[in-house]
This record gives sequence, C-alpha cells and structure tokens, in this order.
Amino acid sequence: MKTVLALAACLSLAVAGVATAATQPTGPFANLKFRNLGPAVSGGRVSTVTGIPGKPGIYYVGTAGGGLWKTTDDGIKWDNVFKHGDAASIGAVALAPSNPKDIWLGTGEANPRNDVLLGHGVYFSSDAGKTWQFKGLKDAGLIANIVVDPTDPNTVWVAVLGDPWKSSDTRGVFMTTDGGKNWKKVLYVNDTTGASDIEIDPSNPQVLYAGMWTEQRRPWTQVNGSTDGGIWKSVDGGKTWSKLGGGLPTTAPTDRVKIAIAPSSPNIVYATMATQKCILWGSTDAGSNWHCISNNHDLAVRMFYFSSMAVAPNDPRTIYFSSFFLMKSTDGGKTAKAIDHDVHVDHHAIWIDPKNPERIIQGNDGGAYVSVNAGKTWRAFDNLPIEEFYTVAISNTVPFGVCGGIQDNSAACGPSNSLSSTGIWGADWWNPAGGDGTYVVPAPSDPSIVYGASQTGYASRIDTKNWTSTFIRPSMASVSDTPISELKYRYNWGAPIAVSPTDANTVYTGANVVFKSSDGGANWTAISKDLTRDIKAHQPLAGGPVFHDISSAENTDTILSITLAPTNPNVIWVGTDDGLVWVTKDDGANWTNVSAGLPQAVKLGRIYQIGVSPFDAGTAYIAVDGHMLGDNHPYVLKTSDYGAHWQSIAKGLPDGYSAIVVREDPNKQGLLALGTMHGLYLSFDDGAHWEAMTANLPTMAVFDLKFTKSPHDLVLATHGRGLWILDNLQALESWQPTMAKAAFRVFPASEGIEWLTFDGRHIGPAPGDFVTPNPPSGPVIAYSLSKAIRVPKGCAAEAKADKSAQKNGDKKKHAPPFKDCNPVTITITDSAGKPVATFRAPGKAGINRVSWNMHYTGVELPKSMRPPREHESHQPTGPLALPGTYQATVKADGHSDKIALQVTPDPRVDTPMSVQQAVFASAMKLRDEAAADVAMIARTHAMQETLGKVLASTSSASAGSTKANLHASAIALQQQLGDFAKNFYDPNVQYTVPEDDIHAIAPWGMDFLGLYGNVAGMAPNQAPNAEQQQFIAKMEARLQPFLDTFNGSLREAVQKFDAQAKQAGEPTLSIGEPVKVGDPELLAKDS
Repeated sequence: MKTVLALAACLSLAVAGVATAATQPTGPFANLKFRNLGPAVSGGRVSTVTGIPGKPGIYYVGTAGGGLWKTTDDGIKWDNVFKHGDAASIGAVALAPSNPKDIWLGTGEANPRNDVLLGHGVYFSSDAGKTWQFKGLKDAGLIANIVVDPTDPNTVWVAVLGDPWKSSDTRGVFMTTDGGKNWKKVLYVNDTTGASDIEIDPSNPQVLYAGMWTEQRRPWTQVNGSTDGGIWKSVDGGKTWSKLGGGLPTTAPTDRVKIAIAPSSPNIVYATMATQKCILWGSTDAGSNWHCISNNHDLAVRMFYFSSMAVAPNDPRTIYFSSFFLMKSTDGGKTAKAIDHDVHVDHHAIWIDPKNPERIIQGNDGGAYVSVNAGKTWRAFDNLPIEEFYTVAISNTVPFGVCGGIQDNSAACGPSNSLSSTGIWGADWWNPAGGDGTYVVPAPSDPSIVYGASQTGYASRIDTKNWTSTFIRPSMASVSDTPISELKYRYNWGAPIAVSPTDANTVYTGANVVFKSSDGGANWTAISKDLTRDIKAHQPLAGGPVFHDISSAENTDTILSITLAPTNPNVIWVGTDDGLVWVTKDDGANWTNVSAGLPQAVKLGRIYQIGVSPFDAGTAYIAVDGHMLGDNHPYVLKTSDYGAHWQSIAKGLPDGYSAIVVREDPNKQGLLALGTMHGLYLSFDDGAHWEAMTANLPTMAVFDLKFTKSPHDLVLATHGRGLWILDNLQALESWQPTMAKAAFRVFPASEGIEWLTFDGRHIGPAPGDFVTPNPPSGPVIAYSLSKAIRVPKGCAAEAKADKSAQKNGDKKKHAPPFKDCNPVTITITDSAGKPVATFRAPGKAGINRVSWNMHYTGVELPKSMRPPREHESHQPTGPLALPGTYQATVKADGHSDKIALQVTPDPRVDTPMSVQQAVFASAMKLRDEAAADVAMIARTHAMQETLGKVLASTSSASAGSTKANLHASAIALQQQLGDFAKNFYDPNVQYTVPEDDIHAIAPWGMDFLGLYGNVAGMAPNQAPNAEQQQFIAKMEARLQPFLDTFNGSLREAVQKFDAQAKQAGEPTLSIGEPVKVGDPELLAKDS
C-alpha cells in the first residue's frame, strides 16, 4: 500500500551561523586550561564511522559522547572536529559523494542503551569539518543515519529515531532539498516509532529504503519492537513511501531494522529485522519479495544496541555484521564467522572503502579499528580520549591519583602527575575492575587498598602492595537467575561504594539496602531496611516484545549513592534511583527519609550523587536527574538542616540539560561545581548564581566530579571525553563575579613543589600515543585583566615572521628565540628582595595563569652556539631555587601588585637543607662563570661579524689611505679574534642539530657547559661529591686565563682598532665593559 504523508509539515528552520570549530570561549575563565587525562587506551563507544573512497588515512569517527573526530594520517593524530555544538553524542556522519568536504552530521547516538545521550539535530560543514552550521531538527533526539543524494549535495534524508525517553512526533524520515533550510517529514508512523535506518540505491538516488522501529525506554524497562515497525521503500526520491511485504512479517512484532544494499548488485537487499523466527532477511528483486536467510542469533545478539551491517562493494554475497562479535559471511548470510580477534566486542558501525574493499574501519564499545586485509587482522586506534566514565575518585597518594569506572571498558586508575618529562600516557594506568566499571574507590587512609566494582555491585578489594584481589559482593543472586521483583537484594547497574576515611577495611555498598563491612568486604551486614519505593510494577523483565534484554541495566528501586559526611563519617547520606534521600546520624542505626521537599515533577528522578558539605555534615547538595522520565530540566537543591528543608539552587541554569552532580570545594565554602548533561557550571555564591565553565572544554556530559583538598584541583569524569583536571584553583577560590570589572588583580599563588622526577619507569611513549602533560611543578601565578593589553604592532609582526619562518621549514636559521610579545612582566625575588628571575606573561582579558619554573635566571647561549629554533628547549636553565618563601611582582599596563610564593621540597623525600644549599651554591657559582664564558663568546662572535663588514668595506681602499691602513689592521685583528674564538667554538661547523655541539664547541667548553647543566639540573637531594668538586675547580681554573686575555690584551687591541675605525668612518667593534664573573648583566633576559 502506497502511503503519501499528506500531513507532512514543512519545517522552516532558521539556520545558525558558524557554530563550532572556530568558536572561542569568552568571559573571565576563557584562558583557563583543563588537562585531558584520557586515558585513551581504555577506549570508548564509537557509534558511526566513515572515510573517503580511495583516500587511505582519512577517517571520521563519531562517538557516543565525545563528538566527531577526524584523522588524515591513518590515526597517528586525531582532531576533535565537532566538539563545541549543543550535543556531544553523534548518531550519523555522511560525506556528500559529490564533494567529501561537505559533511552532514546527525547528533544523538541511535544505540539507545541506558546511558545514551540525546542529540541536538543536524549540523553541516562545507570545509571538511573546520566549521559547522546548525541545520535544524533540534528535537530529533537520536539520529540513526543520513544519506546524501550523489548528484545533489543539498538533497539529504535523515533517519530520526527520536527521543527514547518520551513520546514525540519528531520521528521518522526527514528530507531537505535546499541544504537544510527547510525539512519535510516524509515518513512517519506514530510518536513511538522512529526510523532506525535509511539507505539509498547507489545506482538510482530515487530509490530509498527505510527501517522503522518502535523503541521506548523507561528507567525500569525498554520496549524494543512492535507490529508498527518494518521496512519501507520510496521510488520517487523519498516523496512517498510504501511499506514492504512480499514475505516480510505483517502481524508479528519486529525489532530494530538495519538495511544494506549490495553496491555491485543493487537489486540485492539485506535487512536485519528480528522476529522470534528470523533475524536476517534478503531480497533479490529490490524489495518486492523477501525470504528469511538466517535466524543466527550471532548476527544481532542485542538488536537494540548493535545490529549494523555492510555488503562488500565487489561481492554481493560478502556481508559484515556488527553484532556482539564482528561477523563475516561469504555466502549471502547463510553462515558467518567472527573475524574480530583481539578486538573489543559490541560492534556498532562499519564502513568499507568502495574503491578498495580490503580497507575497512569499524567502531565498537572499545573504540575504532581499521583493517587493510578485509578483516583478517585489525589495528586499534587507541589514542582517542573518548572514555565514558560513570564516576571518579581521588587517591591520597603523592601526587594524588584518580580512579573511575568506564562503560564497557572496565575501569582505570592513574596518576594526576607522572613525575616524568614524558607526561601521562597509557603505561601509567592500571585496571581495577572488569566489564562496565562503575565505582572505584581507593581507601582514604591507605590508598594501596582499592575497592573496584563492575555493573550491579560485582566488587573486589585490591591490595596494590602485593597485587592480590578478593571478590566481595554481599550477595550472589542476580536478574540472570531470577526476575528482579523476586530478588531480596536489588543492585543498580552502578551500585555505589563508600570507604571510611579512617579505616581502610570499613566499607559500605548498596543494593536496595545499605551494607557495611568492617573486614574489607569479607563479611557484610545490612544496616538499613529497604530504602527504595519498591514499586513492583517497575521491576519487570526488561525488553520485549521480541526479545528480553536482562543485562541489569534497567534494575530499578535501588540505591545509587552512599556518601559519608567528611566532618563526621557516622553521618551517611543515601540517594536512590526512584527519587528518595535518606540520612543517618549514627552509622546506620536509625534512618530518616528526607525526600519530602524534593520536586514532585521528578518524583522518580535519579540521585546519582550527594555532595555533602566538607564544612557541615547537615549541609548537602543534590542534583535530581529526570531525563529518563522525559524531563530534561535541571533540578539542583541544597539543604542546611539534614534534609528537613530543601531549596532550589538551579536559578539561571539553561533548560534542556539535566543536572547530574554537584559538590562543594573543601577549600572555599560556597564554591560549587555542577556537572550536567551539557558541561560544567560553577557557582561562587553557594548556588545563587551559576556560570558556565567552558575554558578549553568541549561539549560533554559531566557524570561526576571531585575537588581535592591538596592540591587545589578539580577533577571531572565525563561520559564520552574521559577524565579532565583543572589544576590550581586558588584564583577561582578567591574569585567574585564583580572582579571581572576590576582593571587588574593578582590572586594567591599555588605552592611550588620541587619534585624529584624519573623518566626511566617506562619506555615510550610512541609517536601517536595519547599523552597528557603533567601539571606545572612551580607556583602558578594568576592575575586578571578587565581588558586585553594590546601588543605593539611591530612586535606582533616580528613574532609572526619568526613563526612563519619555522613553519616554512627554516630550521637551519640561527636566530634568537621567537619574539616574546607577552605584555605582562613578572619578577621573582627571594625573601631578602634579591632578584631571582624575570619573565613575560600573557595579557589577555580574564584570568591569566603562568607558572614560575622555580629556577633562577639562566644563561642565554650566543647565536653561534644555538641549535635551530625547533631545539631551543635545550637552552640551559638557571639553578633550582632553594625551598622557602619568594615574592612575585606582576606588572601589567601600568598596574603592579605583589604576591607571596612558597617553594617546598619533594614531600616524598627527606633531604637536609644543608645538602640542598650545597647544590644551590655550586650551581649558582657555575652559572655566573658560564655567563661570563658565553659573554666572551657572544661578544667575540659579534666583533667578528662587524669586522667582516669592515673588511668588505675597505677591501678596495687606495694604498696608503686611512681605510687601507684600517683594512690591514682588521686582517690582523680578525686573526687575533679567530685564535681566541677557537678556544670556544669552531665557526666552520654547520650547527644544525643539537648533536653538532660536539664538533662546534671546544672540548673544554663542552665539559664546562655540561658541568654547569648537570649541576644546575642536579637533584637537590644530592650534593656534589669530592670528584665533582675537583672537576668544578678544574673548570674554573681553565676559565680564568681566557678572562684575563679577553679583558686584557684582546680588549686593548679592540680599543686600538676602534679608534682607528672611528677615524676612518667605519663601524667600531664595541667590546663592552670587562667581563666579570657574577655580573647580573651577563645573564639571560626575560627568562
């Protein structure tokens, strides 16, 4: 029966301007930088993939919560090309066949499991992902696929699955013929049935197939399929559609539909559409007639979650199935075998290069993988930081560690600072739980004990001192054995764990009751009654009507959060997934339901976390998440009386994005951080007002967050972009919104720690590995400006030219470091007011932050001894400062202020101050001597250059003239300078790489500069030994004769020549003042 959608409305949509890639954050916090910890190697869910035919190395990867990524070098580097839109979840990406730079992006992953994130419609890029425009359908929820007319890139069809959490008429197939300015809903069934796929006949763009699927979710169940679903076809470019029969089921309910057309024979069409009797269907006559090919469960193990497929472009009988395993059939689907050896399970997406069927990219719960031999072997792209964390916990190690559970990628524990120059990378992480990691909690009193859990409370106690693990779940029965309504104990997918702050063996976990163990989980006691609503109607077998899906993800009437009050661990707060909050003041002996004041609009909302105040056990903050009830309003509340009264503190938060977690800074009462489905918000007045914290963060769902007491950091667990840390919150802890108008302000600085680092713990990382930089070790100096300080045009132009020279390959050019146009000057002085270091800093509007590296001013190598620009990091630094108090003077655009700095030794090592002073004294002495050394070299080189110009200018002077006499003198002096310079360097060496210094610099100079570098960089816990002291004395003895010569006979010769040059009207050499060890004018400027 042909169906014409007479009621299909034309949806006229205003198109937003360029929306993402070029967007820069604004406001006072725009300059702040979070560090993305990843850890990348854990992987994350990939929902859609594609590439450019015949262009190996170029891929696009859409993720469940981390935006769209692109690589142009086969995965060595990735660019998060879509990261600042109104959605982080990607459902579909399509490149226009007529121009691959035209990209259509559908947001909202159409694999509707319990943690699925909603999208925000369709976006378009005309420049291969550099910039984006919003193109409408903002209420689409989830988008399953997009196809583009191969002859007209403005004609596009979108398969909209819809919002899984509520009924909506924004479902079905939508079509535009004007590049997204207007949309028509051309295929619609009802408000619970959406389009699960759309495919276009590669030989005829007028022919399209669409799959329709009834899908609904509630917190406690899901409906997957009905008799309203099926396969539809259009033969007029999507204007009208007919539901296909010809052997397809007409009265039986059908599950999710996915379609694949054989590119080499478009009349052959395959569809996975499960009934209780068949899973894979096939047609050999373009959909007129269908037959059941296979009821092989392995082709679509959990159809609602994974059931995509693709047909090889050169063989209509070779089919790839994205299921639990990645399956391949070579006989048209009759049989199939797994080909995903050493590849993560749960496959969602696959793309085969039409010009090279050996090249395949596919995505699954563990990330993206590529094969160049049709699936025989696979290579993982394990450098995409797209982990979907559920929670985060802090380990009281030094430096502190972070742990968290990850959706279907186990869990991860790693450092906030690896104490190595390589930064933090994959080898720094370890796995404390399997499956879907949920809670991972290091014991506060003994961080070597870690409690890690997988879904539904399958927890273990791990002793990292000997790497032993003990299983500790309080009960064994699960929904795999018995319906949840019949279980005594019901565990949530993310059953919580809490550990005593004083006893590593006292641990709590939750099902529908709270359990406590005093022996590390060996034995448990229920210390509460059932704290949930226990609504039996909300405890069915999940799934159906075709297949049930009893993974426990829909377990309801369970405890979601257990929080021990930081000021009194006998006060325990509990939140449930059905909208209840409980509190006990006596470690579980008595419980009080304090839910009466919570919003009735989300009576059954989820309370993932309770942020109990670090200052008062009776003050708590909660976010009530109602998105699973179809309510995306942010509900954030506070109580100051143990829950007797609640007040909303959600004023000013944007509607449409539910709130997940809110906590208070332990170092600043009233400073709150809020994680939402759309990012991070801060309040500086205890929730009265909120400010979006964008900084360098992409759009992402923040599922958990933690402040650290020391250092002052904020850690985010995001569901799709891994872990993030904002280091050094002191500026924010002093911030008030009125400060944004202050012309200039300096904030308290963070503490500097002279960590003893070691790079030999791991070998690597390799090129392409995801690496997170460590936080700065030195004090972070923060200051705010109401307006940016303008950089002089000449300076900016010079700096731009310098950068352009390097970018264009001028790597052999010996030149000073890039022009430093930063307009703010920071001067460090010691406790006696003596100068230590001076450096420049940015002058941007808002909060600026810069770290002092805790070194004194160093020595700037002369041009003749400097390697190419790309190696300027090899410049010697100054001596490491002694622990103690220093002062920073910040000068900006006529303003000036001072702030105290504190430098402390590595807290892990007990080093006598006498040892540190010995190292410092030797380093300072050598620095001053090195400065004198390089001053002689620099001046000699400058004089040689000037002398060369004089020689050229006077070469044709008449015999006997003043200039001819000067020319003769210049030849003699050039020889004298050359002889002196040979004591330091060989000017004939092509100094293009750092290793050339072994040829360019004289042996004694190498020894001297090497000695200075080694002592200046020496660990402060190791004073120079007797042999080193002797070597220092030897080098000092070698230096003195050169100083005597430079300041004596050579100086006299130069002065004599200068007098002669002045008389002849030629440039003088200007040898300068005598070079003296300890002269501060010889040190590097603006280090």
